[in-house]
Parts: sequence; C-alpha cells; structure tokens
Amino acid sequence: MPDQKKKNRSAAIRIIVIALTAAALILGGRLFLYAEQEAYTPQETALLEWTGSPAVEVNNNRPSFDEAQLSTDCFVLFSEHDALGRCGTALSVVGPESMPKGERSSIGMIRPAGWQIAKYDFIDNGGFLYNRCHLIAWMLCGVNDDVRNLITGTRYLNTEAMLPYERRIADVIRETSCHVIYRVTPVFAGDELLPRGVQMEAMSVEDQGAALSFNVFCFNVQPSVTIDYATGNNHLVEEEPVTITGPDTAPALFGSFHRRALLCCILLPFAAAYGLRKISMRTLTHLLFAAGFLLAVMELLKQWYSYTVINGGIYDPWIFPFQICSVPMYLCLFLPLWKGRMKDTVLLYLWDFCFFGALLALLYPEAILRAPLPLRIHGFLWHALLLFIAFLILFAAKCRDDARAFFRTALLFLFFCLLATGVNLLLEGQGLPGSYPDMFYLTPYHPATQPVAREAEVLLGRLPARMLYVLALLFLGVLDHLFFRTVRKH
Repeated sequence: MPDQKKKNRSAAIRIIVIALTAAALILGGRLFLYAEQEAYTPQETALLEWTGSPAVEVNNNRPSFDEAQLSTDCFVLFSEHDALGRCGTALSVVGPESMPKGERSSIGMIRPAGWQIAKYDFIDNGGFLYNRCHLIAWMLCGVNDDVRNLITGTRYLNTEAMLPYERRIADVIRETSCHVIYRVTPVFAGDELLPRGVQMEAMSVEDQGAALSFNVFCFNVQPSVTIDYATGNNHLVEEEPVTITGPDTAPALFGSFHRRALLCCILLPFAAAYGLRKISMRTLTHLLFAAGFLLAVMELLKQWYSYTVINGGIYDPWIFPFQICSVPMYLCLFLPLWKGRMKDTVLLYLWDFCFFGALLALLYPEAILRAPLPLRIHGFLWHALLLFIAFLILFAAKCRDDARAFFRTALLFLFFCLLATGVNLLLEGQGLPGSYPDMFYLTPYHPATQPVAREAEVLLGRLPARMLYVLALLFLGVLDHLFFRTVRKH
C-alpha cells in the first residue's frame, strides 16, 4: 500500500512538471519578447470634428518627444493589443538603413479590429472603403504584417491624410541621410473598434527638427460615407444605416465571456468523455466518426458563410480547411476504414498533436473573439469538440502508446506538414485579392504571422525559423505523449 501511494505521488508530480514545462515554453517566450515595449496615452483628439481637411495640427505642430527618446539607432516598438484587439502607440526611429529594398508581401489575411469589406463606386483602388493601414509605414521600417502595426482605416485616411506625411519623412531621409523619430497613436473613443483618427508626430534627430518636424491629427473618415466607429458598419450619407456584415462588439480577451466559454469548452467535453470511459473500441470508433461528421458539417457552414456573407462571393484561401486543428475532421471520418497499427497511430495522433492545439486556441482566442458572431460560435464549438475527441481517446482508447507508436505519429505529423506545404504552393495567388493560404503556418512565400514565430524568422531567416517551428510542435507532441502515458498508467 505505501508503495502504491508513492507511485501515485510520483505520477502526480510528473503530470504537474509536464504541464508547467509546456506552459512556460509557450507563454514565457511571448512575455520575454514583449516585456520591454512601452505604450503612450493618446491626447483627447477623438473629440475633434472633421471639417473637410484630411489633417489638423496638434500643439501648434510641435511634436512632444522626450530627450531620452532621441536616437540615431533605428528601432520600432509596437504596443500590444488591448482587450478589444485594438492597436496602441507605435514608436520608431527610421533612417536610410531601415527603409526596405524588396517588394511588400500580402497582408490580406490580417483582420484588424472593426474590419469589414465594404465597397463604393466612387472610391478608387477597387472601391474598398477600408484599408489595412500601417501605423509605421512599410516604406519607412520594412515591417509589413505585424498585427500590432495595422488598423482598420478608410481609403481617405490611408492615401489623403497619412501618405503625404509618410512621403515627407521618406524624402527627408533620402535627401539628408538623417534619422527621424516617428510616433503614431491611433485615437479611439471609448470602446469603439475603429479609431477616430491617428496622431502623427515626427522630428529629424541630427538637426533637432530643422529638416522635419510636425504633429498632426489625421481623420479616419471617408467623404460621403457615414461610419459607425463602434462596429465598422457604414452607409452613404443620404441612406439609412445598413449593417454590412453584422459584427457585434468583440468580447474582451480574458474577459467574463472568454472565461465562461473557456470553462464550458474544457469541463463539458472532459465530463462527457469521462462518462464514456468504459465504452468498447467499436463504440469509440462510431463516436469518433460521428464527431468527424459533425466537424465536416460545421466546416461546410463556415466556408459558405465566409464565401457568401463576408467575402462577397470570392473564396478566401486563408480559410482552406487544412490547418492543424482541421486534420482531426478527416482522420475521424476515415477512422472506420483503418485497422490494427494504422488505427492505433491515428488514435494516438488525435491526442498527441491535437490536444495542445485545441487547448491553446481556447486559452488565447484573439482571432476567434474578433470574428463575427457566427464564426465566433463556430470557433469555440470546434475546439471544444476537438477536446472531447482527445479526452475520449485518453479515457477509452485501447491502443499502443510506446516510443515506437509515438515515432509513427510523428511521421504522420511530418507527412501532414508536407501536404500543407503543397496546398500553400498550389493555392498561392488564388482567390481573394490580398489573401493567401498558410496551412500549418508553413507558407514559404510570406512572413510568419504568429508572434514568437515572427520574431524567430527575423533572427534566423524564413527557412530555419520554419524548421524550428516544426521542431517545437514535435516537442509539444512529446510532452503531450508523456502526459498521455502517465495518466493512462496511473
């Protein structure tokens, strides 16, 4: 009896160590990368009324930089998103060495807070009302697809208000080779998702502002269009308001809605799977097939909604169903066809490489929370169903879980990585303008979109960063597998 208690204590300690290690690796890197960033309080420029000019001067056109901020070393600092997914102040020093020389990649997959697709015939560049507006222009710093640098701005804000000042900065740098300290602050009113405008401040460093100095507020407006800044809804001035895509205000990350949804999406699948722990392998196979069928129905509805309602009849390759959290749908649908070792490998894969993915998506669902309500519901239900599948396998599956079994699941994961890369190659340049496929986040054509992976790419280069990303997922699979064996053994 004492030996059994000792074994149970040892098992509990192993489980806790594995869980804490995974949490530290996933969350610690993000905290380390962004700990040094600073944010600023915007001035009360949201109260300004647009009177026809794209921009107005602030503080007699004098910027308000601190002496300690002046530098000739180029850098860019972005603020983290707030609870509503909105950008904060971006501060930079730009110069000849920071200006990019290549071509800008696509940013069509990014949906800033308040993003909608709305078109009017009198707007240039395809008629799209909203642009993904960079706070620090790509032409000045080379940072293109960082979500902390992109807001939902009108075409008028992008080209008539901000662009002339951005070009002034670029011209001064080219003509004098000096450095410019440059700060852009999006200004929001209350909990509105769209900024009322942006405050732009710049000053040439070496000559203390002799070549360039300004402090202006640029209005996020579009002539002849009325905008609801709380949601992004819009209509012609003479028309009645019409909701284009119908988004509601996004719930706050880690807010009450998120916390309640997280608990429901973890506890209900856990309880349901635990209650079914004594079912036979035949019944387990039927249940997993039914789960796969339900996932397929949900995926079809998501594809239809995105194609018809959100993108106006244009397919968005970004949502092609072959992500890490999409693969379980296919595996569950074909599970009844497999026998023996292949079936063991698939069952183990559904735990080793799906459990952490679903759990992390629920712990940090920033994109899900910002999505329109139907897609938000879909996102939470989808990952809750993935957790049910994983828990059901943990409690009820009778399959081999030794080192050789994990090796086979790792090979299967690498095979899916190759398939995902093939999809990225085939769908590149297809569908919705500005968007692109990024299955398993392994596209070779575009920069990484995930925070830690993005910084790794800057440091190591694209190919080494992609390889490191795959190795990190394999390591998470190892931790998941050890957790699986420990729970099943004790």
